[in-house]
Amino acid sequence: MSEKPLILIADDTTENLQVLGSMLKNKGYNIAAVTNGEEALDFVTKRKPALILLDVMMPRLNGYQACRKLKNNDDFKDIPVLFISALNELEDKLAGFEAGGVDFITKPFQKQEVLARVETHLALQEKKEKVAAYARQLEERNKELEKLQRELNEEWTKGKKLHQKFLPSQLPSTEQLDTCVYYQASKKLGGDFYNFIEIGDKIIAYVVDITGHGLDGALLNIFIRETINSFLEQQELDLKKLLKFIYHKYAKESFSDDYFICIALIVLDKSNMDLYYLNSGFQFNPLVVNEQGVEEIDARGLPISTAIDLDKYKFDYVKIELKTGDKFIIMTDGLVEENNNSERYGFGRVKEISEQNKLLSITSLLEELKEDFHIFKGTGSAQDDITILGLEHKLEV
Repeated sequence: MSEKPLILIADDTTENLQVLGSMLKNKGYNIAAVTNGEEALDFVTKRKPALILLDVMMPRLNGYQACRKLKNNDDFKDIPVLFISALNELEDKLAGFEAGGVDFITKPFQKQEVLARVETHLALQEKKEKVAAYARQLEERNKELEKLQRELNEEWTKGKKLHQKFLPSQLPSTEQLDTCVYYQASKKLGGDFYNFIEIGDKIIAYVVDITGHGLDGALLNIFIRETINSFLEQQELDLKKLLKFIYHKYAKESFSDDYFICIALIVLDKSNMDLYYLNSGFQFNPLVVNEQGVEEIDARGLPISTAIDLDKYKFDYVKIELKTGDKFIIMTDGLVEENNNSERYGFGRVKEISEQNKLLSITSLLEELKEDFHIFKGTGSAQDDITILGLEHKLEV
């Protein structure tokens, strides 16, 4: 059995000490008795009681004074103090509460009242101590969580830097070609990825959008990058073969069916500005923008996933003769599917902004799209990664 609480009684009248002590002992409480306020303060420094019954009128240091000293000490301020006194005026009780007491027991003592008040405040104190202990545990756990969050943020920062290192630091550009990319990750690590590779008179560009935005998406992006690099080191450039190669490599790794990889592959022949485009999973078609207007190029395909059998894929690409002044735009679904609580941004809005700014350069056109999106979205962050890649066959100067 757990030890009964210790109750300290401070009263300068021996009879009161005996009466109260007898009541509480018969109830099973441990009792300690002192005859003035100074002795009460000295006692608690040696042995902390669970509750104090403190007489108001005592020599040398009265009950109010002793209580104030207790409440000013962090080690003892949580001990409940019940004043005992023959004083029964409202002012006397208010003075006791102002001093830090929690209750008032008037003389002559009524056994049932004394026991009820003591039991009530001991129960309240026990609950307060449990709450305080729980609060301390929460504080410690919060500190641990904050530490883990700091460590996680450091790892995210490292991962973000690694992800950014894999993005091209410079975009290809020639007298005939200008390129531009607008990229915005929704989280600390993006699920979108893009890259440019120059091989002879060919420029290979690709944009990847992977389900999941975070570490898993970033790692899969690196996997796709290394797979494409491996293919180009081993074989001649062929879009159909490249996409099949990515599919087989992906299936061989036994990735979860929950992941879907959307990839847009582009090959631009710099000698004649012919562009070859193969789409695997991108929901929205590419656009060709020029002074005549905006043309949507129909080029659809299934995303790469172990949930889809190889024989379901067609691996068809489209050829586009990129004429002088033509601008070619592809994008992941993040921009189009963004909502601002009242409406969806929509592919129609992309085409409308492109139409309004069709005479601008590809860089300026993407800036207009970016600005319009910020106006649409406001101060909130995007829900999905956004990547827009643009190519332009520049006008001759």
